[in-house]
This record gives sequence, structure tokens and C-alpha cells, in this order.
Amino acid sequence: MSDMFKVYQNYSNLYDDLVNHEDYENNLYKFLNANIQWKNKIVGEFGIGTGRVTKSYIDKVQKVFAYDNAQHMIDKAKQNLSEWQDKIEYAVSDNKQISSLENKYDIIIEGWSFGHLVVQANEARNQTIQMIIDETTKRADTVIFIETLGTNVDSPNPPGENLAQFY
Repeated sequence: MSDMFKVYQNYSNLYDDLVNHEDYENNLYKFLNANIQWKNKIVGEFGIGTGRVTKSYIDKVQKVFAYDNAQHMIDKAKQNLSEWQDKIEYAVSDNKQISSLENKYDIIIEGWSFGHLVVQANEARNQTIQMIIDETTKRADTVIFIETLGTNVDSPNPPGENLAQFY
């Protein structure tokens, strides 16, 4: 298990502190609310983590199906999103299992989650990328991938060849 996954499985409080300091100007919130029609939508969020992205839209939607492969993260998301508990259905699910889900959504959103699956895929990377695209687009009319194009860089740049294929 990589150190990254050890964090997801064991350190949700520290992870939550970190991610809540990343976008101190709320640019993601501003973008999502200016460009996506959330009102009364049913959302599938993959890699919910501790719920930071969910807070950007939860007050507007009808329902969220929230998936993460770490129960530890889901437990923290439940705390962070407790005031909306009646709108969220949580499930432990690895992104590789997306094809086994029966739900349809108005919107699918993921934040820094599908990229992890692509990087792990190695020889099956192209098939994994195609699976992600196929499975998300057949389940929702609007699909939002939030991934990184660099940290401390002046212009967008995928962090490595493996993610460049996905992006």
C-alpha cells in the first residue's frame, strides 16, 4: 500500500485539515456554482474524501450518492456534512467498481480520485481511461473531472506521463 493510501485509510483528520487549506480563495466553489446547474439534481460523487468538494453544491441538490474506497474518509465526510445527512447516501466503493453500480445521475463529479486509478493501472492504463469515460458518460449527462495540472507551476502541466494520457 502506498503512503498516499495509508493517509486515506488512517489520517482523515489531518487530510481534512490539508485539503481545507488548499483553495483558500474558494475558486473551485466559485467555478462550480457559476458553471454547473445543481438545483434539484441527483449527483454521484466518486472519491468523496472528507466532503470538501461536496460542500460546494450540497445545499442545492436533491440527493448525493457518495463513494470512496476508504471507510475512514467516509466517516469524516459524515461528520463534515452532517447537516445534510438526509440528502447523502454513502457507500464504500473503489472506482474500479463503477461498472457494477446501477445508479444513474444527473451529474457525476470526482475530485482528484480517478487520476489515482489511472496511475495504478500500469499496463491496462488505456483500458482504464476508456472505462472511466464510458462508465461516467453513460450514467450522467454532466461529468466533472477535477484533477491537478501541477502544483506551484505558472502554466498547466500534467504531473507525469501517466496522467497526461488521462488528461
